[in-house]
Amino acid sequence: MSNLKARPWRGNVRELENVIERGVLLAGNGPLTAEYFQCEEPVLVANHPIAPSGTIWEMERELILKTLERHDGNRTHAARTLGISIRTLRNKLREYRQLSGGLSLGI
Repeated sequence: MSNLKARPWRGNVRELENVIERGVLLAGNGPLTAEYFQCEEPVLVANHPIAPSGTIWEMERELILKTLERHDGNRTHAARTLGISIRTLRNKLREYRQLSGGLSLGI
């Protein structure tokens, strides 16, 4: 909390909100620690580096796709690891396919 309070927050409350959302996404089901709120270096999530650049949507997509890859395409296991329902995972994958213009994402 003290690290968050010490930042200048040039982007006001929206910047703070984005940093907190990113931290929650990176922490998954684990505790929120200071390492998830640092933006200078890549953060390891489930032993996969995720660059801190990009939008929350892009980071979420990368996390989901890497987790699915780690489970050899098994959606049930990937959803369990991510802490989401299989239905949510299916909806996310459908969204990614639609937004990629029908290109194969390997999913």
